[in-house]
Amino acid sequence: MEFIVVLGAVAAIWLLIAASGAFPLVLLWFADFDYVDDPRTTLSRAIRAMGKQWLIDNRFKPGGAVRPLGIRMALFRHQGGHTALAVYFLQGKTITDFVTYFSNGVAMTTSNTQDGIVAPLSPGSVMQCLPSMSFEECRLNHIEAVQLLQGQLNTTKEPMGELDDEMERASRRQIRHIFTRPWLILAFPYRYFVLRVRYRDLTVATQLERGWINIQSLSDRARSRIR
Repeated sequence: MEFIVVLGAVAAIWLLIAASGAFPLVLLWFADFDYVDDPRTTLSRAIRAMGKQWLIDNRFKPGGAVRPLGIRMALFRHQGGHTALAVYFLQGKTITDFVTYFSNGVAMTTSNTQDGIVAPLSPGSVMQCLPSMSFEECRLNHIEAVQLLQGQLNTTKEPMGELDDEMERASRRQIRHIFTRPWLILAFPYRYFVLRVRYRDLTVATQLERGWINIQSLSDRARSRIR
């Protein structure tokens, strides 16, 4: 009897954690990703955090600001047109996400938060979470990962559209992927307590070496019209 009680308690806690992970995604589905009318405050804060000269040297230009779920995000676009940088502030930390698109919906993201891997990625998405690295180290690792994937997939980088629209599409594609596969919601506790730790500071090169990235699936997708 005690075993059944303990098992029931563990199951209840597991389901509670899974629901806690899924609930923000429900809110995010209905979130407003449109550019805010006055982005100056958000952009100024991000520019101070990143360093104006750093942004200039690395060819990132302000692209606007969004506020999904009340979280202010400054968006920057690389002059090459294929890479975006999102800068936002959460729990006293400056979070950065570098994102580059390849053909047919394949995307590469480098984040300096280890929480990025908790929500299951949509098909075609690759991520490296590097919380122990500086902004510059994240940028360099992102470039290296992009070059590595581009060579492995034999594909091209794809220019981005309006950044607020791209962010909304990517977010909804991921949420749709998760909620049409309920077992992924049940995996949230495992992803938070195990995968989040396993993927910490693990570059794409190391993920490829360990066979954690299905390069064949990515390659097939890059050559198809699947979205």
